[in-house]
Amino acid sequence: MSVDSTAIDSTAMVSPECELGSGVRIGPQVIVEPGVVVGDGCSIAAGAILKRGLRLGREVRVFEGAVLGGEPQDLKYRSHQPAGGVHPVERERNLR
Repeated sequence: MSVDSTAIDSTAMVSPECELGSGVRIGPQVIVEPGVVVGDGCSIAAGAILKRGLRLGREVRVFEGAVLGGEPQDLKYRSHQPAGGVHPVERERNLR
């Protein structure tokens, strides 16, 4: 493998709608959602989840099991994009 190539583990789920820079390494069981941008030389360790809309710069290391991006679980947060037809605030209230 050359230094400029991107390596994706066979068990990772990487959306075809994300952008991966050169030299990116994606470990086992990683999930990369649509709209994620991963800069050159990033390393994503096993089990990490990169949520929709996340942008990583160059040479960022994401460690095992990390979840980056997405909406916070805060009832005061107001999303501009409802998830699955239900506003996230309403979804959180229904879980109580």
